[in-house]
Amino acid sequence: MIYDRHRPLFADMSKIAHAGLSKLVHTRVTASEAQMLTPEEFASLLTVGNTPAVNCPPEVIPAEHSARLIALGYMVDLAGRLRMTTPGRIRIYAGQLAS
Repeated sequence: MIYDRHRPLFADMSKIAHAGLSKLVHTRVTASEAQMLTPEEFASLLTVGNTPAVNCPPEVIPAEHSARLIALGYMVDLAGRLRMTTPGRIRIYAGQLAS
């Protein structure tokens, strides 16, 4: 197939090919909302989310909080530093909307 810069990029994709996408996204958001955090766990999530990536020493949060937040997919441990994931950022945003 020859590339035509005037042709839409996804012109060959039918509406049926991505019709279930909104249902999948809705299901993921609903599942994430079902994971209730204690106020202390949410504060730990905020602490990790507000820590600069390189400039500051890694924040220390309770081991139980980091284990649960990692299990929920809200953060990961990379080389000894807790780092926020996209679902973690979405969870923070959802928590701010609820307050």
